[in-house]
Amino acid sequence: MHENTKICLNQNRRYHSKCCIDIDLNKLTNKIWVKNQLILNQKNISTFSLIFPKLFRWNIIQLNALGTEIMFDDFKSCASFLTHTDFWRSRIINNDGSVVMLNKILEITPNIKNFEFSFYNDFSMINASTMKNICKLKNLQNLESFILIDIPEVVNVEDLSTFIKNHRNTKIEFHYIYRVSEAYKIQLEALIDSKN
Repeated sequence: MHENTKICLNQNRRYHSKCCIDIDLNKLTNKIWVKNQLILNQKNISTFSLIFPKLFRWNIIQLNALGTEIMFDDFKSCASFLTHTDFWRSRIINNDGSVVMLNKILEITPNIKNFEFSFYNDFSMINASTMKNICKLKNLQNLESFILIDIPEVVNVEDLSTFIKNHRNTKIEFHYIYRVSEAYKIQLEALIDSKN
């Protein structure tokens, strides 16, 4: 879906006008069955509220946020449908400009299977309690892949260990910023050694 009203039926030729259909979602009376995937981004996420009442069935609904800010109200409109997310140099903000924490994002995405988040030197969505709060979430039973990139040192290694133990069948990747203190490296190495 792109340009708010265009749906491309041919995945291999996305964004080429010859295969796209222009739809007035307000006039659409039929239910939509997404057989492959529906990709949302900062340009079309606000339109999702028009589509979700019409969804009959779906396999993948993916949100790609690349170098942008997404409004939390827009995110909430699609969060329960999302199966895949990819945040890179992006964040979710409230109407007042305050930043939504990462654990809150995961809390409202019960169908999430693949979650990837790259902080890229913007740590406003994470603090010392974020990973502990993520560990307490009970809605991540569908999680297949969990990737955090450029993790800051503020994340407690014990909380990472708890998350790993609680998600043994999930592919987990933690990538750290290049400037990690020696003391933190020792904690991470102890975590790695305990898993081997």
